[in-house]
Amino acid sequence: MSVQSVLAFAGAALLAVAALVFTFFNPDLTSFAVRTSIVAVITVVFLGGAWLFARRGLRFSAESVAGLGVVFIALDVWAFVQLAPASVSGWTFAALGTLLGSALLFGLGARSGVRVWLWAAVVGLALSPGLLGSGGGTWSAILGSLGVAVVALGLHPVLARLSPGLGSALGFERNTMTTLQAVAVLAALLQLLLLSLTTITSQILGYAGILVVLAVVAALGSRNGLPRLWSFAAGAFAVAAVAILPLAVPFGDSAWYLALIPVAAGVALVGLAALRSSPVSRRSALTSGAVTVLALGASPALVTALTQLSGALFAPLRWAGYTGGYPGTASPYPASGDFAFVAGSATPSGYGAGLVAQNLGLASIVALAALALTAWAVALVSRESVAAEASVPAPTQTTAGAPSTPIRLALWMGVFTLLTVAGWAGFSLTGQAVVGLVLAGLLIAGLLFVPALAAAPTTIRSVPVIGAHLLLLLAAVTGWLQESTTVWVGAAAVLTLAALARTLPERWRPVYLGLGYAYALVIVATALTLARVDGIAVLCLTATLGLLCALAATVTTWLTPRSWYAVLLVSAVPFVAGVVGVLLVRSGWTALSTGVAFALALTLMTSRRPGLTLPLRSFAAGLLVPSLAVVVVCLGAQLLATSGSPVVLPLIALIVAGTFAATGPITQALERRGLAALEADACRRWIEASAAVTGLLAVLLALVRTAAGLSTTVLVLVILGIGAAVNALQTGRRSAWWAAGASWTGALWCIWAIRGIEVIEPYVLPPALAMVIVGAILVTRGRAGQTLATTGLALAVVPSLLVLSTNGSVGFGAAGFGAAAFGPVTPWRAYGLLAAALVLVVIGYTIVRATAVSGAASTGTSPAGQTQAGQAQTGPAPTGLIGLRSLIGATAVVATLAAAAGAVQAMRWGLGLDDLTATAQTGVMVPVLLASATATLLAVFAGLLAQGDAAPHPNALSRWRYAAATAFLVAGPITAIRPDAFSIGTLVLLMVMMLGFMLVVSARARTRAVSLPPVWFLFVLAWCTAVAGWSERELRVEAFSIPLGLALLGAGVIGMRSGARAVPATLGSWPAGFAGSWRLLAPGIIVTFLPSVLATGTDPQTWRAILVMSLALTAILIGSTRRLAAPFLISLGVLPIEVIVVFTVQIGQTINPLLWWITLATIGAVMLVIAITSERKGAAGGGLSARLRDLT
Repeated sequence: MSVQSVLAFAGAALLAVAALVFTFFNPDLTSFAVRTSIVAVITVVFLGGAWLFARRGLRFSAESVAGLGVVFIALDVWAFVQLAPASVSGWTFAALGTLLGSALLFGLGARSGVRVWLWAAVVGLALSPGLLGSGGGTWSAILGSLGVAVVALGLHPVLARLSPGLGSALGFERNTMTTLQAVAVLAALLQLLLLSLTTITSQILGYAGILVVLAVVAALGSRNGLPRLWSFAAGAFAVAAVAILPLAVPFGDSAWYLALIPVAAGVALVGLAALRSSPVSRRSALTSGAVTVLALGASPALVTALTQLSGALFAPLRWAGYTGGYPGTASPYPASGDFAFVAGSATPSGYGAGLVAQNLGLASIVALAALALTAWAVALVSRESVAAEASVPAPTQTTAGAPSTPIRLALWMGVFTLLTVAGWAGFSLTGQAVVGLVLAGLLIAGLLFVPALAAAPTTIRSVPVIGAHLLLLLAAVTGWLQESTTVWVGAAAVLTLAALARTLPERWRPVYLGLGYAYALVIVATALTLARVDGIAVLCLTATLGLLCALAATVTTWLTPRSWYAVLLVSAVPFVAGVVGVLLVRSGWTALSTGVAFALALTLMTSRRPGLTLPLRSFAAGLLVPSLAVVVVCLGAQLLATSGSPVVLPLIALIVAGTFAATGPITQALERRGLAALEADACRRWIEASAAVTGLLAVLLALVRTAAGLSTTVLVLVILGIGAAVNALQTGRRSAWWAAGASWTGALWCIWAIRGIEVIEPYVLPPALAMVIVGAILVTRGRAGQTLATTGLALAVVPSLLVLSTNGSVGFGAAGFGAAAFGPVTPWRAYGLLAAALVLVVIGYTIVRATAVSGAASTGTSPAGQTQAGQAQTGPAPTGLIGLRSLIGATAVVATLAAAAGAVQAMRWGLGLDDLTATAQTGVMVPVLLASATATLLAVFAGLLAQGDAAPHPNALSRWRYAAATAFLVAGPITAIRPDAFSIGTLVLLMVMMLGFMLVVSARARTRAVSLPPVWFLFVLAWCTAVAGWSERELRVEAFSIPLGLALLGAGVIGMRSGARAVPATLGSWPAGFAGSWRLLAPGIIVTFLPSVLATGTDPQTWRAILVMSLALTAILIGSTRRLAAPFLISLGVLPIEVIVVFTVQIGQTINPLLWWITLATIGAVMLVIAITSERKGAAGGGLSARLRDLT
């Protein structure tokens, strides 16, 4: 597709829209006859012009104008419909007009070779029956849709005969006919589905006849295109036509339709499978469609069976609120019911009725059996067909050892039938459990003792295996519903599960051991519950039993490692439940189970049993301290009359501290017991980690529990700190000293909290300054202290900055200081942070200047011939100061964070969070600007300071060094916007400054590496500033969007200039490193157009619509002449969008139609004239004859 063809189409479309506006939206034209005459004349003009262009070889122009002629023929047909008398349906005139117009277009298209006319003609001819049928009743509409499908099917050979003369395969037209055929078939099917389904014989036969016609159309359509889809539809329609035939036979009990419909569909499926020659092009798709309809026809029976099964499987949830479960002898289901799910009245025992009636359940069983037989019959018929074609004896399987899909499906449906039998509503709950166990036992016995089944392939054996599992599950669930059957059915289920495990490979038996063991524990817990044992006692006794079994399995070796792991995993479940129980109830029972868990963990850590891995041993080591702490907590709750927190929490702290102090002896003891050094060290690490977590939880509990209080917290922290210090003295690890320091610092903070200190700075600044001082001393001595000093600097600034963001400068009033000195609105915290930023910058520059001479000498930059004495006279800086230079980078970052206080305070003033005394002339904007400028200036100096870092980042020229400074400049004023000229003007000025700075950055980054912020970041800041300035609605959106768009477009133009340095194309480097108009010009063009297009819909103005169209035309011409894809294609997209938006805002009321149609006609004429002229010149590859893919 060439540029001129696109221009021709767009220009013709705009001319057509202009004609429509002039004709239908012109307030001076009110006569229907005049409008119709104008439309007819325009139709003739467009048809004649297209014919003339086609005769002269201007193919693209002819197609474009011909398309407009088709549109106006459609308007002529609409006018013809308006002439229909009241006694005749308008759909009839529409069908007649469409037929005549389509015939005219067909003749013109066949003679001239204009494809648009030919395509519109075949579409109109195909739609004519549908229009005619729409004027009648429901059956008429269905026949009309069938007519469309038939005509579309018949046009395929007509188009095939025309294609040689036109020199084209007419693929688009034929594909359109295929699409219309599909839509018509779908419409007929939907209309058929919307009809009320009755049991009247004549109507059922009518439904079947329509489905037969649809099947024939689909079968023939598979030869023209979409073979799989049409073959699928043919099979579906054929089976559906037979499946609904049982509805023509009345039955006294409609429930049996559940069985008869699947039977009829199955017969049809077997018949299709028995056909020797396929009526469609894809036999597999034909079978798939038939099977799909069979599945849909059987879905009510399947849903009924599933509902019946769910009534048994989910009965524990249904009757969960009743004591003793569901009463067990009589069936809860009603004896009869209609073809629907029934909800009977309450039974005498007070429980609700069942979900499915007995006759529905029985019918679903018959349907499932019919499905199984159908699958088996299809397998036999398919096998006979294959054998007859191959002239060999019929094989028993499709391939050696691989049963066919129908056979596998028959087996699955047979298993499902057995499940439905076991869950039939006619059985009592006890009967369901017994039948389920018996059927599961029969399947298991067959798998174990029937040789043919035992030697069958895995695909065959898996079906009865899964069926046995499901039957066993059903029996267990139904047996659970009655107290009288829960225990013995559960025991029988465990034994059956053990037998079932024998049918599986040996690698699965540990899994079944775990399942059986878990269910046995559940049965034990249920038995204890039935014996009226207390709930927490049941939980703890069950957990204790499971843990004791796991302990016995650990100290013995009669279980394989995999089976032993299964026991451990199962025993972990009641243990975890016991831990949850500790959170709810703390008593001697919980102490018992947790104590046994401690014994098991200790055994696992010290045992040398085969299969014991390092992760398991480490996990057990990690459970020792927590479990011992839980035992102490539970014993405290059992033995102490009041809250045990003041006693228990210090005891836990002593346990943790003693553990920290004894990690060395514990490691030695484990090694003496025979553990490897790696295992002993891993246990030590896990013990220490769990002890640390336990200590942390003890501190949290001391803080949150009222009975403990801060005094108990102080004691706990002091004990933990002593334990950490002892560990540090023994091991020499610095992390232990950190933990001790943190604990003692927390204790000190608790003391301060007891004394009533409420502001954050006294808590944070002393330790932060201490960290900075210690880190600086370490650095001056040549040791690693940068991390410590950096952490201290951040701790001194960041908390205060966060508090300033949330609460402002409040808090000193509680300490009795600051209110009288500063006043209630003085932002002392912001001033302090700004002062801190200034101090950090001054200190940083002092260090840089003091170390400059020494740094130059150390790098060998002194003048040539300078003597050692001369160097000594320059006074090199001390070595300690040189070490401090490594902290310059961190100092610059923290200074920038401290400078952010100015922007934060400005935002608080702008948002009104802090009171500010302002005059009516300046408002809040002036102090906000001062605070923002101060923050920006300090951030700039901090960015300059970062250049003096002794160990700079590998990418020294970071584009983000001054990003914070630019953000500080606009953040405050954005929040201070008010509906006055000064505020809005300030934001406009800031936006222009940001855009100018963005262009400067683009120009400088084009030829050199810079440390200025990325262009996209500056544009986002300018955009936010523009949005804030426009939010008061004092200026039109174009006052902001056009500068934004043009500036971004200018940055892209700068990036397109030649001679730029080679840099990787990243978001931060844009526009440098990028090429092509899409990457460089598209953002600016979109930003220019999008706000105005959206504003046309919200604030329609005639000048705005003309502006958008004019800018789009300009961009199109520039893009076509300069071969730029982005302005050309984006502007082409803007044209129709703007036209649609103008029409949606009711042209003629808010948009002047006279100016609008003149604009459209002018732009369309310009584009069409350019396109026609270019096509006539025919300059190959040049000018507007270039193809779209040639645009860059």
